[in-house]
Amino acid sequence: MKKLLHLLTFLFLTISVLNSSAQSIAAGGPHSLFVCTGGTVKACGDNYYGEIGDGTTTLRQSPVNVSTVTSIVSVAGGYHQSFFVKSDGTVYATGSNDVGQLGLGHTTDVHTPTLVTSLSGVKAVAGGYYHTLFLKTNGMVYASGLNTFGALGNGDNTDVDAPVEVLNVTNIVAIAAGYNFSLFLKSDGTVWACGWNAYGQLGNGTTTSENQPIQIPTLTNIIAIAAGHDHALFVKSDGTVKSCGYNNYGQLGDNSMTTRLTPVSVTGVSGIVSAAAGWSHSILRKNDGTVWSCGDNYYGQLGVLSPSQRSTFAQISGFNYVGQIACGDDHTLFVKTNGTAYATGSGAAGQLGNGTGSDAFAPAQVPSLCSIAIGVNEIDVADDADFRLLNQPFTDELEATLFLNESKKLTLSIYDMQGKLLQAQSLAATAGTNHLTADLRKLDSGIYFIEISNETSALQKKFAKM
Repeated sequence: MKKLLHLLTFLFLTISVLNSSAQSIAAGGPHSLFVCTGGTVKACGDNYYGEIGDGTTTLRQSPVNVSTVTSIVSVAGGYHQSFFVKSDGTVYATGSNDVGQLGLGHTTDVHTPTLVTSLSGVKAVAGGYYHTLFLKTNGMVYASGLNTFGALGNGDNTDVDAPVEVLNVTNIVAIAAGYNFSLFLKSDGTVWACGWNAYGQLGNGTTTSENQPIQIPTLTNIIAIAAGHDHALFVKSDGTVKSCGYNNYGQLGDNSMTTRLTPVSVTGVSGIVSAAAGWSHSILRKNDGTVWSCGDNYYGQLGVLSPSQRSTFAQISGFNYVGQIACGDDHTLFVKTNGTAYATGSGAAGQLGNGTGSDAFAPAQVPSLCSIAIGVNEIDVADDADFRLLNQPFTDELEATLFLNESKKLTLSIYDMQGKLLQAQSLAATAGTNHLTADLRKLDSGIYFIEISNETSALQKKFAKM
């Protein structure tokens, strides 16, 4: 019965936009995208509207080349649409376009990646069901597509087929798009939201839709966001998580199935650095590279055989060293730090890339795939050290502690979210607890990575500078 409902009801995707580096994997409703190390892209899954971008409308059960795009640094998936961000800041789009969600200035579907001519300087895209958000390097956001409930955030409810500026938000560092609602993370750690709010997914304590972004009043020190079909996840700088919205399968992770109009605390997790959300499931990634899941598991999208659903997060046992995560409607994608991709959940449209169209109830490696361009990842890969950040968010100086079993010569490096090295210094760390500091006065407010490394291992964490 549920499978029939999923076919007849509005299916959705989800994207977790703020990750440890440019998003190298993306999941649409029933399709998947992978950025290879050389900047090329492979895709698999449903292709009815041309969302695979290979010039056909043929369903692909195994990844195929998206041959017309190169120098790609980030990808995003809408329900039946795909987006490709190039290293020069231009964006290409393909797939369903009936309400202008591709941002091309018309409402005709396209089957190959096509330049969004009105945009430049783009660093990230978030695809919703029928609308799209485009984040520029200057922190401004533009949007196109369906606007019935105000998801475009431009102050009215008229659909647009070319990107328009989102009002009330500046200095944005991350975006996320759900079913007719949008989330915006500012560099000061606050979150703003607009669009459909029937289940409290805007987190403001009401069920009233908003056509301009409003601040979610109870959220501070947020470093990552994710939008599901009707629910939202917020990762705080201290590694805890908040959630709000629809909770019919326990996807909020608060040990209930009660819909929440304001953000509540997720139970039983710590050290979280990124999140992804699907139709009715949620995925969290910890700083040790493990992955945790909750919500609906009808197709195996939680990465476990049972139970069929759960309202608290549990670890996907034996699955480690994960650097990025992404959720589609009913499937989940992972990239490990060695550049291999894994998938679990619904595979009927070929979105798992396993060549069979079968579902999977545990992460399985996507075969015959390129090495994924994973970039800088937030993960502890040294097994003999304990690295902790203190008193986030930071202002002028970063403080941290590092415990080592033996003395080591190390390098402390700071990167931006695109993996660009900003500063580095040498350290002579001793056995025991070391107190570390780094001067942040030359950095703008925003989200960064700190890395402690030597020739054989590294520890990397995300931090917020106010």
